[in-house]
Amino acid sequence: MIVPACLLGATLGLVWSPCSGPLLASALALVATEGGALRGGVILAFFGAGAAIPLVAVAYASRAGIQRVRGCVLANAVRLKPGFAIVIAVTGIATLTGADKWFEARVTAMPPTHG
Repeated sequence: MIVPACLLGATLGLVWSPCSGPLLASALALVATEGGALRGGVILAFFGAGAAIPLVAVAYASRAGIQRVRGCVLANAVRLKPGFAIVIAVTGIATLTGADKWFEARVTAMPPTHG
């Protein structure tokens, strides 16, 4: 159980680092310019708590959700595997060809509708 959790954590780190890196750099720059170890520690503690709280919340929520649907998924795993393989293949092809960026540009250009 530890190895899958470690691999999942490593994958999350790879995906999350490009997003959190600039924010951490900003926090570190603020600490460096403001000076003082205590102030810097407080700023970085808030940064860490702000990053950790949503991740822990998602982890606990996903654990509860997995426990609820586990039996259904395991019972239908043989039928679900080919579908997930297709989703992964299409996602990979879209990423390699740039179709994901084309789709993202089209979706973000759509104005929101107001009810």
